[in-house]
Amino acid sequence: MEKVRTRVVVILAVLLVCIVGVVGLPRNYQQLKQNISDRIHFGLDLKGGTHLVLQVHVDDAVNLVTDQALERIRDGLRNKNIGYSEARKADLTHIVIKGLPQARIPDLQRLVTDQFSDWQLEGVPGDPSAGQLALKTTSLAQIRNSTLDQAMDTINRRINAYGVVEANVAHYGPEGDYELVVELPDVTDPTRVRDIIQQTAMLELKIVQDGPYPTREGALAAHGGILPPDTQLLPGQPESSDSTTGEVWYIANQIAAVTGRDLSPGWAQPSQD
Repeated sequence: MEKVRTRVVVILAVLLVCIVGVVGLPRNYQQLKQNISDRIHFGLDLKGGTHLVLQVHVDDAVNLVTDQALERIRDGLRNKNIGYSEARKADLTHIVIKGLPQARIPDLQRLVTDQFSDWQLEGVPGDPSAGQLALKTTSLAQIRNSTLDQAMDTINRRINAYGVVEANVAHYGPEGDYELVVELPDVTDPTRVRDIIQQTAMLELKIVQDGPYPTREGALAAHGGILPPDTQLLPGQPESSDSTTGEVWYIANQIAAVTGRDLSPGWAQPSQD
């Protein structure tokens, strides 16, 4: 009998501590309701909210990597004095180079080995003067997975800025679908959340064509007062302390711009519970 009484006392004590931990020591009914609201957070299944499934356009990032590799291989061929008739992107993961001298193909192989670790050089059937750069399977998977993770981090930051409590952003579906699920308890305005997640972001890639110049006027004067086509003036930081203005000017053109779909996910299946 004594053991039963002791167990009952212990159970009641633990229960009392748990209740106090949840509701505190409220002074009135209003404070009791507030404590319960602040300390007990219902999930999406109990409290309701917004459930979104997002499709991330990972191949846009692959496309950008291939475009950059195409520019680099052209520069490399030019620097190595390797002649060719054409260098173009064949598809998302392949670059074809045609009109190569047979004697210089080993030089191209060394160039790819030394400077393009994510790519491998292959022959083109029926054309001994052509070579094909193929993005390695492991590199392709890494780019896609990295893009998915970056999209998840971006969404997390934007959702946290929205102030949603206990939001969940996670991978969704089978591997290779590149989808994310976003669960937002107690959020009943999915349109607002969609606008926040899909805020347009932009990453611009530019290549310097000429410079540096000490002043903006000097850069213009070097070209007769008119910038070359498709270029613009960009300020930069001097490599030494000789500049009196603390900046220098370059003439550059844009080689790529990543916007919208690349940095914000597309929508596969938005729904509201």
